[in-house]
Amino acid sequence: EELEVDEDDLFAVITQPALICGSWSSHGFFSRGDFRAFRKIDSEHKWLYNHGREKWATFYESEGQAFRQQFFDHFLKESDDRILGVPPVRVEVRDTLRNWFVRSEDDFPLPGTEYRELSLDAATDSLVDAPPDEERTTSYDATASDSAAFEYTFEEPTSLVGYQRLKLWVTPEDASDADLYVTVRKLDRDGEEVRFHGYIAPLAQPAALGFLRLSHRALDEAASTAWNPYPDDSSPETVRPGETVACHVPIRASGTFFRAGEALRVEVSGTFLGEDDFEVTYPARRRGETALELETVNEGVHTVHTGGEYDSGLLVPEVPLGPEH
Repeated sequence: EELEVDEDDLFAVITQPALICGSWSSHGFFSRGDFRAFRKIDSEHKWLYNHGREKWATFYESEGQAFRQQFFDHFLKESDDRILGVPPVRVEVRDTLRNWFVRSEDDFPLPGTEYRELSLDAATDSLVDAPPDEERTTSYDATASDSAAFEYTFEEPTSLVGYQRLKLWVTPEDASDADLYVTVRKLDRDGEEVRFHGYIAPLAQPAALGFLRLSHRALDEAASTAWNPYPDDSSPETVRPGETVACHVPIRASGTFFRAGEALRVEVSGTFLGEDDFEVTYPARRRGETALELETVNEGVHTVHTGGEYDSGLLVPEVPLGPEH
C-alpha cells in the first residue's frame, strides 16, 4: 500500500545543517523543491546559495567551492566557524544572460518584499495597475504555438525577486480540462526578449515559468500563500466545455532586474514555452527532440477573461533596489 506523506511534514523533520543550491535556471525541474525545502526545513543553520546560470559551471567555480568548503570545514571538521557569519541567503538578480547582481539577505522570500497586483486587460493586451471596468476576452489555440499575451512597461528601475502568481479566469471551450503554461519574459527597450540560462533551453530560457492542470485548481489552503498557491491534487475536478472557472497558477521563483523602459511580458498558452517553437538537443534523449515531451489534455481553444468581475491578475514581488543600482 502506497504511503502518502505530506511534503511539508517531511521537510519539518529535517534539523541538520543544510546548504541548498536553489537555481533560477531549473524551472520545470528542481527549482520548486529547492526553494520550498529552504523555507520549510527546521534546521537552525541553513543557507540558500542561489544562482541563475549553468549548473555545473557554477558548482565548480571558485566562489561556489569556497562557500562549500566553509560549510564543510565547520560542520564536518569543526575547524572553521566563518560560515556562521555568512548571511543565510545569497541571491542573484539577473539583468542579462551575462550580467547579474549578487545580494546577501537574511531570508527567502526576501525581507522587504512588496507584492504588487497587475491586472490583465484583454482590451489592450497589457498589464495595468488598476482592474479594468470593462469585461473583455482573448483566446488562443491550446494545441499550437499560440498564446494570450500581456505586457507591462516599467517607469523606473525595478527588481522582481521571489514567487509570482497568476490568477486566471479561463474557459476551455472544447474540453473538460486544460493544461495551462505561463511564460514570463523580459523585454528590452527595443521590445527584444532578454534570454537567460536554462536547463530546458540552454542560453535561451525566459525569466520564469509556471504550470497548472486546470482540474487541479483547488488549493491546499493550509500550505498556500497569496504569492505561492499550492494546488491540492487529492480531488481533481474537471469542467464542462465552455465553463469559465478561476484558477491560481504558481510561477517558479525567479530574480530579474528591469530598467526604466523595459517590459515584463506574461504569456498564457497550451504548449510548453508558449510561442517558442524551437528544438533543442539537450536534455532530450535523442537529437532533434524537444525537451519535456509531455502528454496534454488540451483540445481546441482556451479563452481568458479579464476586467469587471473577472479579476485576472499577475502578482509580482518587488524588492528594494540594492546599492549596485
